[in-house]
Amino acid sequence: MTEVSRSKLLKGAGWVSAATVAVNALGIVSTIILARLLLPEDFGLVAIATALVGIIGVLTEFSLSKALIQHREPTDDHYHTAWTMNIIRAAIVGGVIAALGVPLSYFYEDARLAPIVWVLGFVCFIGGFNNPKMAVFQRELSFRQSFIMRCTSKLAGFIVCVPIAWIYQSYWALIFGVLATETAVLIVSYVLIPFRPRLTISEYRELLSFSIWLTLAKWVQAVNWRAQPLVYGYVLPSSLIGQLSLSGKLMGNTIEQATSPVRAMLFPAFSRLQDEKNRLRLGYIRSQGTICLITFPIAAGLAVMAEDIVLLAIGDKWLPAVPLMQLMAITRIIKAGQNLGPVAMATAHTKNLFHRDLRAFLIRWPLVLSGMYLGRGDPYTILIGGMLGEMGAACANGYLNMRLIGSITPITVADHVSFVWRPLIAILTMVAVLHGLSGLAPAPTLTPIAAVLKILTLAGLGALVYPLVLYALWVIGGKGDTVEKECAGILKDIAAKTLIKIRPAAREG
Repeated sequence: MTEVSRSKLLKGAGWVSAATVAVNALGIVSTIILARLLLPEDFGLVAIATALVGIIGVLTEFSLSKALIQHREPTDDHYHTAWTMNIIRAAIVGGVIAALGVPLSYFYEDARLAPIVWVLGFVCFIGGFNNPKMAVFQRELSFRQSFIMRCTSKLAGFIVCVPIAWIYQSYWALIFGVLATETAVLIVSYVLIPFRPRLTISEYRELLSFSIWLTLAKWVQAVNWRAQPLVYGYVLPSSLIGQLSLSGKLMGNTIEQATSPVRAMLFPAFSRLQDEKNRLRLGYIRSQGTICLITFPIAAGLAVMAEDIVLLAIGDKWLPAVPLMQLMAITRIIKAGQNLGPVAMATAHTKNLFHRDLRAFLIRWPLVLSGMYLGRGDPYTILIGGMLGEMGAACANGYLNMRLIGSITPITVADHVSFVWRPLIAILTMVAVLHGLSGLAPAPTLTPIAAVLKILTLAGLGALVYPLVLYALWVIGGKGDTVEKECAGILKDIAAKTLIKIRPAAREG
């Protein structure tokens, strides 16, 4: 990696990290407040509605922003075409979603679903007017604008939803929070990069030639992943769907957000290396190895401390979410070992993404439904069975994805194993230590202050054990040029630059 590239990526990672910290903090605070004020049933109701809207939205998405990023020299006509096509799509989709409000309420025998879906249909319509020029910043690896966008929109949603929840204690807080977030995205997108779009579809063929397979892949993804609340909601009570929804939110605000600084740069960075296979391989190993180094300890730590965190932050009415969070954490660790998407898009192998998602669907749902069937009799065991099926599917699809990556790049299964085995051993050691100590002070017996001290102690101990084990494994392995060494070098560079900036300020003070 050249010094210029590293500097640009570090600067981009800095902005994405800043946005992650801010958005993550707001997300955690918002989730905790809403979980305290609302009922699990409220979260479940909204999860069912948003699942339907999400599926319809994805089924009509053209992935035009990805086509603009991958395009070597997009013109204004490409941006105008993308804007026009997005508006047409949003108008149609918004109308379809609104029309399905009443049928959905009849299907689930809950009249509250209809007005929720109507509002979400309007939200979808608003999203079609977003500024397509925002793709310019991703193309240039400039993430300061992403920082502003994410923080502003998240803050808007927070400002709207929390007061409504506080005053009315209604599920409408969640819906109007979504509306405020989408409105803020629309406004800020044109503030960050002024653009006067006009109606045209002159470049639609070129844009669709890249995005068509991404579109088909997203169709399968929509049915594969977003249909989960709809399927579970048909056989399980909405309160249990709420437990599942909140578990996903807590995991999303930690694991996903923690790795977003790296993930956000993969596709644009890999696009620059699409013709340099060896550099692409090395870049993938470094970036994916870094994601594993971050994801593994966070997921494992959350799994160990889930009960303490739930009891302290949101109360015992959410205790059924604890095993769900632990299963989600394990599944995310399994999925973190590979990442086909950015590589396939950067090298224009988008057809492979469709094949991956179709295969994932054919593997995942039979296992999920089998798990639900084996857990039949009790609603909670049905849900646990389905989640165990998802875990099994993650294992099978993860291995097959590694094989698929190897078919389009020089990245082999052995390359994946090379950056996974050390952090895996490190987190297993960390979990053994933390689990043993956690049992000495059971969560239900602790006062709030004692619970805080316990969580901080376990987190600090985990932050000590994990890197020590990694270092020991690195030394035993011969101190090679590994991902851990690369990350340590980056952290050293960041620390050095920070000290250079701090020292003059200290002298002036």
